[in-house]
Order: sequence, then structure tokens, then C-alpha cells
Amino acid sequence: MKMLRRERDVARHRSGYNFHSAERVAFLYKDQGEIHYRYVRDFCASLKAKYNLKTAFMLGFVDTPLRQIPSWQQHKLEADFFTRTDLNWHMKPGAAVRSFMQHQFQIIVDFTDGSCIPINYLIRSNRAAMKIGPKGGLSENCYDFMIDLGASFSVSEYANQIEFYLSNPKIK
Repeated sequence: MKMLRRERDVARHRSGYNFHSAERVAFLYKDQGEIHYRYVRDFCASLKAKYNLKTAFMLGFVDTPLRQIPSWQQHKLEADFFTRTDLNWHMKPGAAVRSFMQHQFQIIVDFTDGSCIPINYLIRSNRAAMKIGPKGGLSENCYDFMIDLGASFSVSEYANQIEFYLSNPKIK
């Protein structure tokens, strides 16, 4: 965690976006089981269809060795994952996420409670124009928009809040 605090934010052009103005959105999540995965996948698919997003990409951190990957986690066109074996000893993701980091997303959404160190490294080092995450996370200082759910973090409530705020075309 000490190395995460030392990590510098990348130079980027900050800009406000909503789902009507964005074309490429990325969702970062930590695998918490098949139900959680399906919820995030369905949420991404519904946003892509409803707001005509060009890309709604999901990148997940699976905290297991590569040989024990759950069956629902697969490398797909708009969904990918990285594992514990893809991290260095500082918990920083390496070569497995290089292709993700080269994409230019307008919005990147942290779909964790903010305590997942590998996801926080990705949030800090990504050049997305708008970064969204939970209030109280480890990368709180690099989010452009934070959602405060209090002490009880619920993925469904978090997703509802994200859609509520970013579906308004007047918000920029």
C-alpha cells in the first residue's frame, strides 16, 4: 500500500462525460463470484445498448492462481481479467494489462469498494478523461466523481447511482 501512495497520477486531459456523450467506458471489478460477475456483465451490456456506447469494456482482477480460474471468467472481446500471477511484489499489474492501458477511454469506473490494490494501480495509471469511484477508496484523490454509499457498499446501489448521475445529458 505504501508503493501505491507513492505512485504518481499520469498526465491526462480531464473532462466531464456522461453516458450520452461518451463512446468508450471501462469497468474495473474484483471477482467476487459468479453472481457478482453476471451482475457487472449485465449492467455493462444494458448501458451499451441503452446509450449506444461504442465500447463497454470490463476488466476484472481474479485473486486466484491462473490454474484455478473460475469457469465464468473468460478472455472475450469486451471482457478480460488478470490474476495474482500477473502482479509484481508491490501488487502492481504488469504485462497482462498493457493492451487495456493503451485504449483511450472517456470514462473509467471502479466497481470495487476502493480497497483492491491492483485495481487502484490501474485507476491511477490510466489516462481516462473521467474517473469514477467510491468515496473512501485508496485512490480517492484521483477520482473525478465519487459516489458515497456510507459504510455499507452495495454493488447494485452503486450501479444505480452511477446510472442515475451519468444518464443525465446535462451533466458534463
